Amino acid sequence: MWGSRRFITSDTSTNSFWVAILTFGEGWHNNHHAAPQAAKHGLTWYEIDVNWYGIAALKALGLAWDIKMPKLQPASEPTTPSRLPVATTGPAG
Repeated sequence: MWGSRRFITSDTSTNSFWVAILTFGEGWHNNHHAAPQAAKHGLTWYEIDVNWYGIAALKALGLAWDIKMPKLQPASEPTTPSRLPVATTGPAG
């Protein structure tokens, strides 16, 4: 609906800073659709992902393991719709 698209996905998902703030990180929806099994959806320092901070704390305490991380290559420069990177999740493992 409103927001930015970092990755080309098969849907219209977008990332929204304001939704992410209100939902503790769930607003990085395009990132999530690009790597749906990943525990971390905030991919840059400014994408606040409180859910990931909780998962990382549980991992540090030894209470969470086998954490799936995103295997994505976000664009290194501003993107236009024709230059968006294609999301690939890689082999399951």
